[in-house]
Amino acid sequence: MELKNSKTTGALRYAFDAKWSRCEKEAQRAVFGVYTFRRTDQPEAVVYFRFGKAAVSLISSNNVLLRIQALQQWIRENSIRENSPPTDMNNELFTKIIALLKRRGFVQLVKPDLSRPTYSYGPAGTLLRRNIAQCWWEWVMTSQENTFPVESTNSQDSTWDYFLEISKQLEWNLPFSITQSQNYIHTPADRHIDKFLFNSCSKTSLVMQNFCQATVVTPMLDTAIRTRLKWWKQFSGNPAKFSATDIEKTEAGYHANIQYSFPWGVDDVETVTSLGDKPLQGLKGTMLSEHQFVNGKKRSLPCVIECNAVLEQGFLAFLLDAYPGYHGSSNEGTKESLCLQLNPRLTPYKMAVCYQGNKSNVLHQLATNIGKDLRQAGIITLNQGTNSSLDNKISQNDEMGIPYTAILGDSVLEAGVVEVRSRDTTIKEQVHISQLAEFVQKRVAGSS
Repeated sequence: MELKNSKTTGALRYAFDAKWSRCEKEAQRAVFGVYTFRRTDQPEAVVYFRFGKAAVSLISSNNVLLRIQALQQWIRENSIRENSPPTDMNNELFTKIIALLKRRGFVQLVKPDLSRPTYSYGPAGTLLRRNIAQCWWEWVMTSQENTFPVESTNSQDSTWDYFLEISKQLEWNLPFSITQSQNYIHTPADRHIDKFLFNSCSKTSLVMQNFCQATVVTPMLDTAIRTRLKWWKQFSGNPAKFSATDIEKTEAGYHANIQYSFPWGVDDVETVTSLGDKPLQGLKGTMLSEHQFVNGKKRSLPCVIECNAVLEQGFLAFLLDAYPGYHGSSNEGTKESLCLQLNPRLTPYKMAVCYQGNKSNVLHQLATNIGKDLRQAGIITLNQGTNSSLDNKISQNDEMGIPYTAILGDSVLEAGVVEVRSRDTTIKEQVHISQLAEFVQKRVAGSS
């Protein structure tokens, strides 16, 4: 199939093979465009791209209804859909990724029940979850003025328990936000498709609810979608894998989804919804009876914009994003070890400390002291023993995504200098033991 731009756009020419998946992929990159293509088995057609959604209409008909029907028929016949079943390649790769996550203590399935599957998290997985949640908390507490964290001991939404109290504290000024994490029971919708953590019966929502005037809700919704998408992309080595859908209207309100390209297709990691003032209708009499939330000369309820990220789905997205073979490049078949290229801010451990040399007892004590100093500086560190070779230790560290490995040899006892190996470049640098903490902190802080 030959695809070229219509004269109405003046854009660049593109060439595609006969697969619509290529066309769909290009659509996700385009903001707006009009393209024409020719196929031997189809008449000339026009393809409209808008915000990553493709629409096809046969230009042989001027009737709008016939064009829509042609589009629907084309989609049915060619199976153009976002969540297509995983290919054999994706299935094989996904199986390898799951095996790695189990082998290195990230996560494993403990109850293989498709209706209510249960997962457990090892040391690496627990730390990764904590780091993702911590980065999210840092964002919500610093992204805007007046953000208030709340917490409940049960799975109920505790926002409304504190809404009036916070409103009075701020003297009824807007905007402000209430944020919390919630654990909830999840029933998988796609039980016939193995989506790993997506099908977990226990999930955690990271929720921020922003309260604003009705007059600014539209620009604030756009800003929320844009900033949340930017947040996900900053931790990704392949930011194009993250995208945002168009804003759509549902019974709950206007919403858009932040999505990632998983092996089974594009799926959600977060939802941003404009709920209007519906959540506050029950408090209407209390709030409007006094001088509260004045919008110009009119008293009105605040509107609510909710950002709801699912921790388990983000956890899986970042792990897939870090796996080298998931994006078309792989070091399989070579002697290189597999390297999980997690963003350093998310990695379970920031540094591993290992040693080799003739004075093993002294080196062991020094490695212990270095690990202690790093942890006191707030750097989660993995201390390794001598039961395996240095190559095996480095291979293990790469598979766990540890960005830096400090290697202690006999020379460190004389000069106080250690070798620090970088996960991403494999280059070793000479660093004095007194500067290790600063070395790691600077590079981790500058990684996003």
